[in-house]
Amino acid sequence: MTLLPGPLNLACYADDPWEQELVVYAGTAVENLTGTTWAAHMRDIPGGAIVGMITVAVTNPTGGVLRLSLTAAQTKAIATAGGSLVWDLQRIGGSTLLVGTISSSIDVTVP
Repeated sequence: MTLLPGPLNLACYADDPWEQELVVYAGTAVENLTGTTWAAHMRDIPGGAIVGMITVAVTNPTGGVLRLSLTAAQTKAIATAGGSLVWDLQRIGGSTLLVGTISSSIDVTVP
């Protein structure tokens, strides 16, 4: 049986760095990510041009922890590109784990 990627929509603020940690499970157990590499692309539409890449780091391999991150310049680029892009997270040499949108809002408070 092939599992479909899980949905995960992300949100950030333009001009602010962003990060989020995820724990990967294999069934009900935390998956050991030792030796794995990952990629996460952002596009305007599925199959469209790559607008940017989300940095993916395995921060705790035996705990199954991944950290996704964007720089302030990247969050601003998302807002400039219309405020919302599609993205996915794929294990290199494996399958796609997550899919969704990533949106970037402009700050309300501007000192």
